[in-house]
Amino acid sequence: MLFNNTDPKKIGLNRPKIKDGTYHDSYAFRGCLEARISGGIFTGQYVFYSAKSPKISGGEFKSDFSFYAAENPLVYGGIFSGKMSFYGTISPVIHNGNFDGNWIFCESQGALIKAGRFSCSGALSEAVRANVHGGLFNGSDFGITSRQMVITGGNFTGPGLLKYSQNALVLGGEISGTASFERAQNIRVLLNDTIPEICNPLSGIIAAKNIGRIVFDKEKPSDVIIIAETVGEGAPYADLINVGCIPGSPLDKNQAINILQDMTTLIHSRY
Repeated sequence: MLFNNTDPKKIGLNRPKIKDGTYHDSYAFRGCLEARISGGIFTGQYVFYSAKSPKISGGEFKSDFSFYAAENPLVYGGIFSGKMSFYGTISPVIHNGNFDGNWIFCESQGALIKAGRFSCSGALSEAVRANVHGGLFNGSDFGITSRQMVITGGNFTGPGLLKYSQNALVLGGEISGTASFERAQNIRVLLNDTIPEICNPLSGIIAAKNIGRIVFDKEKPSDVIIIAETVGEGAPYADLINVGCIPGSPLDKNQAINILQDMTTLIHSRY
């Protein structure tokens, strides 16, 4: 890859501390080690490209591909308005921040989301093995085409949660958006709460206390099981169980999977 318009004085720096200033260069701070960023305005693309172990507590990142391919970033704050920030990053940990640019953390690996405000579309698209413990997710298509995502918390208000995802596990959080799990494969949900709308999952088991609406454009696939205490629209697609039978979601992944397997066995025994 060609690196044009770079400032060689900023490349590969060891433990730079950045508190203020405006940086227009593309690839500024490329490959730096253990940067500590508490402020500044960054307008050049690919700023902090391939940075190692940066710690970000502030700053405004206005252009695209900030922290592209960064390793082990810690994010405690900052405003990220450029597209594709943290693209392909490895093991990011997000404690807070404002993420407005679309496709944030696209193709990341091992992301841990503890908090933050995500108003962008396509956050964590194509991400692998992400863990979401909290945060506010207002944008559409969170986790689209992701693989092996585990959600135990967070507030998901945008439509299209986990669209086209594979092997996701949802054990907590509040879902208020529409069209959840569209075309998802092997989706597993254990939620003692309400899901407003489930739309066209391809396979998996979804167990929720209440479901507002279930939509299938064609017949429900035989590999999909939907269990609920109450369903508004689309009740024939679900297996209804007695009130109080949906357990609280355990945070232990293996325990949750065992519960879902037991519920699947129970449903199959009805037929």
